Amino acid sequence: MSLYKIPCVLLLSLSSVHASEMDKPKGWLWYQDPVMPKEKIEKPLEKKESSPSVSQKPLSATERLEEQKKAFEEAKALAILEPTLENVANAQRHHNFIMAQASDFQKSWTTAELINPGYEKIVTSPGSLKIKEEQDEASLSNDLKILSKEFGLIFAFKPDCPYCHQFAPLVKQFAVEHGFDVQGLSKGDECFEAMTCSKNESALLAVNPKLEFPMLYLANPKTNEVIPVAHGYIGLDALMTNMKYVISYLKNEGQF
Repeated sequence: MSLYKIPCVLLLSLSSVHASEMDKPKGWLWYQDPVMPKEKIEKPLEKKESSPSVSQKPLSATERLEEQKKAFEEAKALAILEPTLENVANAQRHHNFIMAQASDFQKSWTTAELINPGYEKIVTSPGSLKIKEEQDEASLSNDLKILSKEFGLIFAFKPDCPYCHQFAPLVKQFAVEHGFDVQGLSKGDECFEAMTCSKNESALLAVNPKLEFPMLYLANPKTNEVIPVAHGYIGLDALMTNMKYVISYLKNEGQF
């Protein structure tokens, strides 16, 4: 076999090999280790951190106010637990900032009330509040005089009860001022001055089954309705407040 009979196609294919490849040294009679294809390594997906300005919802006014409150409470707590000058000064800064905000709000609120003629103003000045209080007292006093025409008072007591002796003069004063008749219901034989009393065990148990003293009731002799207005010894102001709630209840029930 002659070396000169190599087909031209083979020669053409060999001649097309890149010169740089021909220059590489061949080992062991043209044999080379096969080049293994590189495996494609997939990178893990990177977590894209969203921009705060894009993804985070702005805090509402209520949330901002709550954050301020929490920051002040935290600063105050730290100043109490670790009362260094730095911690105390920081708590004071938080406090002063909140107080300045409140002061600005109050000024703006007052100004808005003054310049807005269509705004329904709520009276808050000390003098106006006193006038409002006097008007409420006059209205309540008038309601009590109307109520006294249909209701009387029952004062349940027992002679050896010290609270009963303290409460009795207040009950009489209240009754005189607002026109109520008072009937004392005693668990004993004694009675208080300027008060009509009766010793009626069955009636006493009917209105006061637990026998707790002193007790004060509104009583309607026409309907036999009995409404507690004082449990134990209370002052005149508390008694007036209780009567105000009772009158409101009677009005809602259509009985006043």
